[in-house]
Amino acid sequence: MLCPPPPQVATLDHTPKSVTSRTVVIHAEAKSAMTSGKEANKGWRLYWKNAERWTNPLTGWTSSADPMTSVKMTFDTKQQAIDFATKKGDA
Repeated sequence: MLCPPPPQVATLDHTPKSVTSRTVVIHAEAKSAMTSGKEANKGWRLYWKNAERWTNPLTGWTSSADPMTSVKMTFDTKQQAIDFATKKGDA
């Protein structure tokens, strides 16, 4: 699959600077101790580090105003995840 160069993609993408300048974490998913199969742990995960959080005094739940908190992406290879992060970031 051929991807256009990052500057060309940047002109089409309207992701805010507050997201594209953040650090992401890329890792292989570890196998759960409660499973014996290998299907669920295939691939590489990419997610954004959490921004500031606070505890809601009424419910005791942890809250965040960060929309990227729940975004977790899966890629077949580590290089695909790195390429995506590079393409979307300020590289």
